Amino acid sequence: MFKRTIGVDMGTARTRLWSSDVPESILDEASCIAVDTRSETVVAVGDEAAQMQGRVGAHLTTVWPVRQGEVVDPAAAKALLRHLVSSRSSRVTSVFPASVMIATPSMATAVGREFFSFAAGAVGTREVVSIAQPLAAGIGAGVPIADASGAFVLQLGAGVVEAAAVSLGSVVAHRSGVFGGNWLLERLQRDVEKAYGIRVSLDDVRILLHTCTTFIPKKEHIFPLFGQDRHTGEPKQVEVSSSIFTTTLASWLDLCAKQLQELLMAVPTQLVSDSMNKGVLLSGGLAHIPGVSEALATAAGVPMSVVDEPGTAVIHGVQTAVTHLDEFKKSVMYQSDE
Repeated sequence: MFKRTIGVDMGTARTRLWSSDVPESILDEASCIAVDTRSETVVAVGDEAAQMQGRVGAHLTTVWPVRQGEVVDPAAAKALLRHLVSSRSSRVTSVFPASVMIATPSMATAVGREFFSFAAGAVGTREVVSIAQPLAAGIGAGVPIADASGAFVLQLGAGVVEAAAVSLGSVVAHRSGVFGGNWLLERLQRDVEKAYGIRVSLDDVRILLHTCTTFIPKKEHIFPLFGQDRHTGEPKQVEVSSSIFTTTLASWLDLCAKQLQELLMAVPTQLVSDSMNKGVLLSGGLAHIPGVSEALATAAGVPMSVVDEPGTAVIHGVQTAVTHLDEFKKSVMYQSDE
């Protein structure tokens, strides 16, 4: 009997989807839809919708259904997944109900997981199973998480930063905070306006974050940036130095380090020993920033390393777990959201 499986990592900024319909690749799109307010119809999804933000007329609005790790617009989340899954389905396979696994933040409540499950219901599901994002990231990184020895993951997402201890295939303890990539972008945006007197878009700041920003000491980057003069509104170009972000980046590092230290104080002594021996794994989009693992290791006093493909570690873990769903459901990490 044909068995259809789908894995989903619906984050604040990006939604990644794997389907047995197209098993050789992962779909990676912005967690955004564009809606025509006159007809209440979806006109674009994913990256195409995100590119419309701030560039279209009043009759079109862009909706980001996930914020800080929570589904804030269930209908929009459902529409997004419906369109993404349909783009990966054939007329033949789409008639089969799917077993869906969706990654959720460790901090998600039962109600929060229900909202994610509601969104997943858009694809014609047989069942919905949730998995904690840090746990999925560990699986995606190839960690033998069924071992008794502990593994520590620091998931640096766009909405949420989560530190988690994983042992015997389950999240033993976790700490979460809403100081992810979007939190950082908003503060970097204010740094630019304060230092250079121009208003710039978050899209430009996002490019700045991943091309100009660095945690490597004494390494300065210069980046040309266009914006509007905050007093006159006239177009203005400036040369932005990465040095203006030092205070903001230090504050963010401090928050991450404190979160990890709180986690280490909450777990058994043997797991703390495991963290020192094996180090903490960094995953998520912010793990791409040069020097971040070294800076966090210094701030937290714990060895760090960035996993391969940190931005997609979660969906790779979901893919692995959902393709072995029967085994997953027999493990202690299984949690049904039917």
